[in-house]
Amino acid sequence: MPADGLESDTDVNFYRTDMTHTPAISRLFEPARLGALHLPNRLVMAPLTRNRAGVDGVPQPIMTTYYAQRASAGLIIAEAATPNAVGQTYPHIPAIYHERHVAGWRHVTEAVRAAGGRMFLQLQHGGRVGHPDNSGLVPVAPSPVPLPETIHTPDGRQDAVVPREMTLDDIRSTVADFATAARNALDAGFAGVEVHAANGHLLHQFMSQGTNRRTDAYGGSVTGRVRFAV
Repeated sequence: MPADGLESDTDVNFYRTDMTHTPAISRLFEPARLGALHLPNRLVMAPLTRNRAGVDGVPQPIMTTYYAQRASAGLIIAEAATPNAVGQTYPHIPAIYHERHVAGWRHVTEAVRAAGGRMFLQLQHGGRVGHPDNSGLVPVAPSPVPLPETIHTPDGRQDAVVPREMTLDDIRSTVADFATAARNALDAGFAGVEVHAANGHLLHQFMSQGTNRRTDAYGGSVTGRVRFAV
């Protein structure tokens, strides 16, 4: 496969033909249902960070090509997109909070549907996994506990900054941003969304005692720490 991650027609045809003749995995190619969604096979492409969006988070043409080439999967879960500006993690991460993002993603979903595919969009807020050089904003988190490592920025890796502790208004507005992002994803043509709640990002930060040192309703007990996520 080329370094840019784009496949040739020969590569795609290999996956569509030779693998289906392997008895041990033939069940993967049987149809399935996910709620109301019909899947032609049980192969799901997991979300993979590609860093190919524009500096403003708008999906670029290379992303349309990349996902359309993989439309033979039963379901594609697109790479994580941020629900607001402060949630950006690294450079060139896509977003889904502005109409220009919706329009950019619509090109992707239309190409995938035209190739017979179905897509979900993963929603992710980085929390403390971010940097002012990437988003132009100080990262926010449940508590002011910095990431103990460097962050990739346009100027190379930089030390993580101390995040600003989220206020109750911040929490409420972020929940609303996730809801708006989900609606935007549907408007962009996605069949559903997946919410990223692992790998040390914002929802995970709220759930972890190491990064959540709050003493209000969003900290302390397990019930408090999962409140933001649920």
